[in-house]
Amino acid sequence: MYFNKYSIYKKWKAELIIIFLFETKKFVTSHIFCKINNTGVRFLVDTGSKHSILSAKTCRKLRLKPQKSSNELHNADVNKIGIIGRADVDVKINNDSYKIGMIIVENLIKEMILGVDDLNKFRSPRRLVNALKQWTSSTLCKLEPGKFRNPTKKLTQMKNKIETTQKEINDILKAKDASKITGKVCKTTSLANLAKNNSRTREKT
Repeated sequence: MYFNKYSIYKKWKAELIIIFLFETKKFVTSHIFCKINNTGVRFLVDTGSKHSILSAKTCRKLRLKPQKSSNELHNADVNKIGIIGRADVDVKINNDSYKIGMIIVENLIKEMILGVDDLNKFRSPRRLVNALKQWTSSTLCKLEPGKFRNPTKKLTQMKNKIETTQKEINDILKAKDASKITGKVCKTTSLANLAKNNSRTREKT
């Protein structure tokens, strides 16, 4: 999912926060870690999907027993997607648990996709951000062993980025135009790049 200056206006607020939170210099993604049956699972937040979906491979790894389902799924090309079944899953993010009905499908690239209907269970973007802020170094190490050599430093960076992100998002939602945003903006964020691009466009015209 590549960032462009129009995409941020089309995102649901909770997804917008996740996008800015996990951005890199060149692209952004909406991945979050959760636990299902005490097993770490990485899922993608997708407001373009009505249903939450779990890959058959992940379903087998979690030892879930899917039930028959009458649901039908179609991809972006309107082609029908084969469904194995459905399972009600307890998804845990830190201390909060959510009962989510998952549709199980084969050949899903992602482990899990959280659809817009279940995304609303977070009730507000703030609730989701608070869940992310409660990450601990032990959580990071368990979910991504070997990746975080200095968890404390990584967590500090994440905390600082979250705080900066919240202000940026509030500003952009109010202004609806990055060129109108005032205040200090991190140089590596897409918001800063957007403001820079807007400035260049005005200079050319």
